[in-house]
Amino acid sequence: MSWFQRKLSDIPLTASLLFGVGIDRIHKTVPQTASAAGLKNKQLLLPTGRVLGGTAMLNAMIFSFGNREDESSKRFHSWNPHFFSELFKINESDLIHILKHVFKMFVFLISTPLCLTCSMCYIPQAFTSNSKRWSPYVHCLKPILKNERARVTVLPETVVDKVLIDPNSEGKVIGVKADSRGVSLKILLKNPRIPVNDATISPEVILSAGTFETPAILLRSGIGTSGV
Repeated sequence: MSWFQRKLSDIPLTASLLFGVGIDRIHKTVPQTASAAGLKNKQLLLPTGRVLGGTAMLNAMIFSFGNREDESSKRFHSWNPHFFSELFKINESDLIHILKHVFKMFVFLISTPLCLTCSMCYIPQAFTSNSKRWSPYVHCLKPILKNERARVTVLPETVVDKVLIDPNSEGKVIGVKADSRGVSLKILLKNPRIPVNDATISPEVILSAGTFETPAILLRSGIGTSGV
């Protein structure tokens, strides 16, 4: 990521200039029938960050809490059918205070209600700090990497292809297969169990490749619906 791209990324509203270029995986939807009428092939861009920090380096950092009526959707019943009801019990000003304390973020226009029950237009909230993007890379990973005692290794320009599963133990993950700057390599877990005082911990593979790439990795690994 160049210096100029980094500066564009710092300003959420200009980050859209990075869509469809080198640090974006350039995913698109299938041709739409009810939207995207003015776009080429009626396809929408799905910006996905191919950069350290992920899609959080590209998106507009805007979020909203949805609407109470969303809870009636059958999609919520398999997860938490009372999600919004629990959210509505929290006072809006208290919720803003919690978000600001935990994420050290500036909620755009604090005087604007969160509109948990709004059915019309409203101003959304945004994860920004001093008019800059609040990203996990800048506020979480970067400080860790600066710590000399941190035991963290970052492989730039590396893409995980699939998860490696132990053929002798069903469902046991032993590492990942990746491509690093054109070279295929396997990254394997070591020390299956590590004693720490009175407890024992096991190394893990944690997938955090975003909304689209994470399930894609699982599918390539043979996990999930074979027909996809």
